[in-house]
Amino acid sequence: MKPGDTPRGIVFTNDSFLTLYEKWAIADDGLLRYSYHYQRPDGWFMRYDIEDEERAGHPRYHLQASVLAENVRLPTGEVRCEEILKVIAEQFVQ
Repeated sequence: MKPGDTPRGIVFTNDSFLTLYEKWAIADDGLLRYSYHYQRPDGWFMRYDIEDEERAGHPRYHLQASVLAENVRLPTGEVRCEEILKVIAEQFVQ
């Protein structure tokens, strides 16, 4: 997504938005993949992802943000959609 993109997904009162994707395993009810992308109207964004496997320079659980250099992925632990919504409500949407 890019600055100026039309808000989509969950759109908040300040025109910021959250798009999300989750892939679950039926057998053990485990979260296999996710992408939670939050973006403000000015183009600032943060995105949490989980990949199928870890690769060099590409942690399985990671955060990307517009304030970081392109292709920089900070390692994180697993996060859940509820946690992202809480951060957005507390930090970005008044």
